[in-house]
Amino acid sequence: MGKGVSFAALASDPPARERLGAEVFSWLQRLRAAGGNASCPAQPLSTVMPEYEGRLELTWTNKSLRLLAHEDGSYEWASPSDYRVAEVRLLHSVEAVGETCGARPR
Repeated sequence: MGKGVSFAALASDPPARERLGAEVFSWLQRLRAAGGNASCPAQPLSTVMPEYEGRLELTWTNKSLRLLAHEDGSYEWASPSDYRVAEVRLLHSVEAVGETCGARPR
């Protein structure tokens, strides 16, 4: 069955109903008669699939810690209160790639 098949077309096409399955067709009939959710007639059809609500969060191991890089190329997990990771450090531009704006401070 394609995407644009209406319930009326499905109801008048026995081979299509067979492909769909009697149980699913019965559920669709109840849904149509209820005007929405087949298990709860008071709900409109739009509540069958609610809009997503919430937030997306990225998680990883030791997320609560900070990763400290050493001169020899090794790394160490440190507490956020550790003075080595809590200090403010300025970023200095080393190289620019592509089109950049003037030489004003960034």
